[in-house]
Amino acid sequence: MVNTRFCSGPVSRRTLLRAGSLALGGVTLADILAARASSARRAPPDTSVILFWMWGGPSQLETYDMKPDAPSEYRGPFDPIATAVPGMEMVEHFPRQAQLASHLSLVRSLHHTMSSHNDGSIEVLTGKTPAKPDPTSTARSEHPDFGMLAARMRGRREDGLPQYIAVHRAPFMISPSYLGLGCRAYETGDPTKTDFAPSNLKLAAGIDEARLGCRKQLLGQLDQMRRGLDLAGSMEGVDEFRRDAFHLLASPQMAAAFDLGREDDKLRDRYGRHRWGQNCLLARRLAERGAAVVNID
Repeated sequence: MVNTRFCSGPVSRRTLLRAGSLALGGVTLADILAARASSARRAPPDTSVILFWMWGGPSQLETYDMKPDAPSEYRGPFDPIATAVPGMEMVEHFPRQAQLASHLSLVRSLHHTMSSHNDGSIEVLTGKTPAKPDPTSTARSEHPDFGMLAARMRGRREDGLPQYIAVHRAPFMISPSYLGLGCRAYETGDPTKTDFAPSNLKLAAGIDEARLGCRKQLLGQLDQMRRGLDLAGSMEGVDEFRRDAFHLLASPQMAAAFDLGREDDKLRDRYGRHRWGQNCLLARRLAERGAAVVNID
């Protein structure tokens, strides 16, 4: 027999809440979200993006769009060469890329109308045109970039690897804004330095794992006290940063991911022992380990 009592008249708030609880078997929202997060961790996405953000790098006229038939005041200074793809040309200094052209896609329509590097970078990285363009190049974004969005959507990894990593530094004009500090890019620093070790991956002198655990416990107690006074929610982002920092410190797998010394010397030589080459090598290692976005500056 079907009970149609709920269809014959208004339902009280108490009755509706009781029915909802029975339907979910007493499961709370926190339980549902935790189960969803657990499910996502069991099947992590296998897509990683390496973005070469070439701040002050070569222009399209020197790389992929020389415009050889344009007037001299518009065309680039170098000659084009044919590639493995009929009709696709690129600069003469890219013979190896020309051989791999079937694996490349050139988008020559991308542009912006900003008059400063900062504003143009903000528009390209965030997809949002600055409300008030700043010709002095001191503007900061009001919206996060796609790496920050990916970090927020992917969520925290169990192994502690940040989802958004900047090698060696992040674009300074971009802010996580409403996503919170926890979505900012993790900056590795310069991998060509002889004592290279990303921040939070090296214990200070005199601090062993036992003392690190004590500090973590003490910081947790202090944070709990401060959180009671936090009305703006700013502690949440700080908590995420600190949690990630301790996770990185305690994870030998993460230390290994950032350790370029594990690469063969011949391979490191092929990449180039300069910052650009070692940046690329480090980015490849981090992408192989599943970081969502790696930004090379």
